[in-house]
Amino acid sequence: MKYILIILLLIISVVFNTSCVDDVELPEKDYPFVETKDAVVTSTNVTLVGKLTQKGRDKIIDYGFIFINDSKEIKYSIYETNEIDDFEKIINTDLKKNTTYTYKAYIKTEKYLILGKAVTFTALGSEPPVVENINPNRGFDGTEVKISGKYFGSEKDKRHIYINDREVNISESGENYISFTIPPSSFVGDAVIRIVAGENETNTTFTVIGPEIESITPLTGHAGSYIVVSGKNLTENGDQTMIYFGSYLGLILQKNIGANAQTTFTVAIPPADNVLSEVSSPIKLQNGEKIVEYKNTLLTKSSWKSHASEYFGSDYKYDGFSYNNKGYVMEVESMEFHEYNPVADKWTTIKPISNKPDFYYNSLLIPSGDKFYKVGGLNYLLELNDDLWYFKISDKTWNKKNKLPFVFQSAKSFKLNNKT
Repeated sequence: MKYILIILLLIISVVFNTSCVDDVELPEKDYPFVETKDAVVTSTNVTLVGKLTQKGRDKIIDYGFIFINDSKEIKYSIYETNEIDDFEKIINTDLKKNTTYTYKAYIKTEKYLILGKAVTFTALGSEPPVVENINPNRGFDGTEVKISGKYFGSEKDKRHIYINDREVNISESGENYISFTIPPSSFVGDAVIRIVAGENETNTTFTVIGPEIESITPLTGHAGSYIVVSGKNLTENGDQTMIYFGSYLGLILQKNIGANAQTTFTVAIPPADNVLSEVSSPIKLQNGEKIVEYKNTLLTKSSWKSHASEYFGSDYKYDGFSYNNKGYVMEVESMEFHEYNPVADKWTTIKPISNKPDFYYNSLLIPSGDKFYKVGGLNYLLELNDDLWYFKISDKTWNKKNKLPFVFQSAKSFKLNNKT
């Protein structure tokens, strides 16, 4: 009994002394432990929070968060070379208002990937895109533009660019920049550029430069005469430049491009609607889809002058010739002549004072000196005629000549060596 008591006392003494040793440590694990903390949510962002609860013996080579957005996992690595304890990541973009998201903290070592528990939060929104620079901030159709800033979102397919509410293609983009090309349009001036990143958007401006007509000389002329159109930016918005006089296209004969974007066009004036009167027409220049109108109109002078008119009756067939500085029109059916004196601007009817030929159509009508020959033709019965007549203006008489040695249904005439 005495020996049993001594053994129990020795055992109690050993146990007591072992539990009170301060420098005895529990064995360290190979891998670390990480904890996902509750997110800190504001109206424009959310802060993801993680905590390293045990480092482990294995070397840490990466850490951060795995964020689940629209069933897609987005990895945010915030690895640093210094020692870690608490770590966090601020998300400023791609957060939909009143939408619940899930995330996990992670630690990666050379051997292991350790995940914290999944934590959810409800977003209140995110930062709108911020424009810090637009280069260039003015240009033409086809100009390449790069907008730099922040909060353009992490998802490429949710970035959009609109110019005056017209969506344009993005050539290249990232979270802090967007590149695109100004599309062809009729617009000139400060265009509104709308940048959309997910549910957020912001506006900036780009000045679209258009053609400017500075002068047109002269501002009067006949159809076919030349004018010179001078201005700036007349060719930069398209491959073709056109100049209109009212609704008629002018013919560009020459183009000169000088310094400081100064351009001149030499243009032929087209015929106007009414060649018998002066016409005032607006002058428009079109380059690409852009159209600019000059401040003054161009006066196209009349190409024809109106003189005294003569009513020739109901006949529909006429022939005419000139003699001794006067004009003559013969009515084929009545065989009467109408004489026009351009000096007096007056018409006079000449009625034959002798017998006249029977009516035949398809006759050859040939003026020669003061005579007018009527050769052959067809009657109403389609009978061919071999008569030859001439009208002498000086005595107002029809005279019959010898018959023709031939007949014809239709023919032409010409003169050679004073013979017809």
